[in-house]
Amino acid sequence: MKKGLISISKSILILVIIMVFGFGFRPITEVENEPTKIFTCELKSVNVDSTTNDIQLRLANSNLEFYINRGAHNQLLIDVLDANLEQPITITYVNREDLISSFSNARHVCKVQADDSVFYSEFKTEN
Repeated sequence: MKKGLISISKSILILVIIMVFGFGFRPITEVENEPTKIFTCELKSVNVDSTTNDIQLRLANSNLEFYINRGAHNQLLIDVLDANLEQPITITYVNREDLISSFSNARHVCKVQADDSVFYSEFKTEN
């Protein structure tokens, strides 16, 4: 009886671990299907992460780190963002509550614009 109870406990533990990893580490594939949040603030800096080729954006008055996934391949985008330093921009980012975002300040950017000019967008309706 005791061995059966231990076996059931181990099986439940394995299922819980699979569920945590399965739902906690989902990649962002389609931004249309994700909850988003809009943030408007002054662009403080633009950097390129050489290991991931992500464009990293720092905004005034925010402790979040924003990144454009593999954005370094688009030099024109980097140049446009550099030209808008110290200017207010509006960022739309994925606001998903999952295991990764609970331990990280990094947020996936899906749209960057200033006024009515869209510099970058992952939304299919705008491309």
